[in-house]
Order: sequence, then C-alpha cells, then structure tokens
Amino acid sequence: MDAVEAWHAVRMEWTDDVSRGAWIGERTRWGSTVTGTVPAGYPMYARVFHPVPVSWVATDPEQIAAMPVPPERPDELRDAPRYTEEQWTWARAAEALGTTMHATARIGSAIDVDSTLVGGTREAISAVARSAAVEALVVRPDDDLSAFADHVDG
Repeated sequence: MDAVEAWHAVRMEWTDDVSRGAWIGERTRWGSTVTGTVPAGYPMYARVFHPVPVSWVATDPEQIAAMPVPPERPDELRDAPRYTEEQWTWARAAEALGTTMHATARIGSAIDVDSTLVGGTREAISAVARSAAVEALVVRPDDDLSAFADHVDG
C-alpha cells in the first residue's frame, strides 16, 4: 500500500465533542514554523507541494510543431503561436527560475499557499516523501516557512 492508498484507508468518525480537539491548541505554536500550522508532537513532518499552474504562448516553431493541432484550427494558422497551460512541480519551476527546491523554500504568496504541511509516523511521512504521486520534502518542526526564512535562495 502506498502513501496515497494508506491516507484513503483512514476512517474518521464525526463527533459533537469538541473537547477532543483541545490537544491541537495545546500543541500548536505561535509563528511561521511548521508547528505553527501542524501540532507539535508528531515523530516526523513533511511539506507537500501543490502543483504549479504555468501558462505561456509558444512561439518556437519546434515547440509548435510538437504540439497537437486543435481540430477547429484552420490550416493557415497551423504554425501560428499557441497559448498553452501545464501543471509543473515546484522543482521544475525552481529550475526554470535558476534555483533549487529545498524544504524551507518560499515560492508564492500568503494568499496562494504553495504547500500543505502534514505530521505523522516516521513510516507514513517517509512514504509520502518517497511517493511518486506527490512532490514532498521532510521538514523539521522548527523550520520557519515565512517569506523571510529562505536563507538558501534569499
């Protein structure tokens, strides 16, 4: 069972007893660290990056020739520039920007969050980090994820 299948196998039961969630407030720290979002106390944490929507106008004749031609496109526009969209990984986006992806990288804004933080067992988080289904890196509980915390790329 891979990490995604294991996640879907978890069964949650609803309850009206809100006191069951008190541990979350007790273990969540103030600030922009990992445990400012996910409660402290998990053996391991991961940062799962969201895909990056990328769009551009393809003008390179070789790129255009390699793209499928929409059936409604007239023959005289076959080699004309085309608008295209893709979903990139953050690693690919970082490479395009001339940098590298790392656990505390900050790409994006406060509105468009670039990742989801998760805590769990060492086995579960290791499986998430190794999974081909998502782009994820292991992070430490005290890693700062604020806009000013990226000391690798500035």
